[in-house]
Amino acid sequence: MTTTARRPVLVTVIVVLVILAGLASILTGILAITASGTAAAALPIVLGLVYLAVAKGLLDGRNWARITAAVVAAVEVIFAILAIVNSGGSSNEGASIGSGVVSLIILAILFSPKANAFFGSGSLSSRPV
Repeated sequence: MTTTARRPVLVTVIVVLVILAGLASILTGILAITASGTAAAALPIVLGLVYLAVAKGLLDGRNWARITAAVVAAVEVIFAILAIVNSGGSSNEGASIGSGVVSLIILAILFSPKANAFFGSGSLSSRPV
């Protein structure tokens, strides 16, 4: 008999935020399509569906979803650093710092000991597909 770790509360919080981001992206895409009528405006809808798939994977403890969320957070940290370096003291600097800090917190949560236990200690084969 195998035991599975319970989903940590902070992972659930991340899931809720990912779902909200996905729904916001889908809504943005719908509004963009109605405003512009171009097919390119559908890209936010596709991105929103990807967000929802990642949220479902995180809920189910799928390591691929954790890796996907971690990559997005890491890219966000890089973009925040680049924005801070290139801001020249503009008012956007605070938003970039905030974005980078939130992304670092997400990374810390995704790879915390409780999250490692939930996601199978980083093993891709520890949970059934």
